[in-house]
Amino acid sequence: MLLSSITPARLSSTFAASTVSPLILAAVSVIVPLTTATKPTDPTLVSAQAGTSSVATNADAYVNSAAPNQNHGNSSRLIAKASSAEFYLNFTVPQAPSGYTWSSAKLVVNRPQSDSAGVLTANKVTSSWTEQGVTWNTRPTFQSTQVSINDSGTTPSVSIDVTPLLSTGTLGFVVRSGASTSKAFSSRESGRAANLVLTKVALPTATSTATTTA
Repeated sequence: MLLSSITPARLSSTFAASTVSPLILAAVSVIVPLTTATKPTDPTLVSAQAGTSSVATNADAYVNSAAPNQNHGNSSRLIAKASSAEFYLNFTVPQAPSGYTWSSAKLVVNRPQSDSAGVLTANKVTSSWTEQGVTWNTRPTFQSTQVSINDSGTTPSVSIDVTPLLSTGTLGFVVRSGASTSKAFSSRESGRAANLVLTKVALPTATSTATTTA
């Protein structure tokens, strides 16, 4: 019989009370709770708890080389078509809450209907632009670093991991499609604005190490 399965009541029913030492009963009473105690929560798991926040775009527009001086800031669509059309999105990214940091970011754009499969790329914008002013001829500059995703064209929305491009404050993206691929997405004017989904994770808690001196 395992010692952890012994209880004072069980000892009393197995042996005559006169043959069981009060000291043994006292020892068992101490041992049993220790063997059934709940394991403390791992502090590393607590620090890894995460949550998400969603930020809607505050400006979006597409530009088209076929109409290089025309602005499409009021359109309900965002068009990406190979090298002839691309769209821009702007966000204001807040600082992570106290004690947390942003660990990842996903750009989520919604589509009004299915379209062809193809590659979508996103780059970080490096100059200013406005929704009502941007055209093909005035489109902003952007970084060469880009992220990409193979889009099936059939899902209601597309999620692009833009973590390598993440920064706080004003953050803009240009989204383009692969060669010979035309894609349409919903703008904020349609009521289905693009969102930037941010994941936060708790910063590790600083621990102090005690030192002793001779």
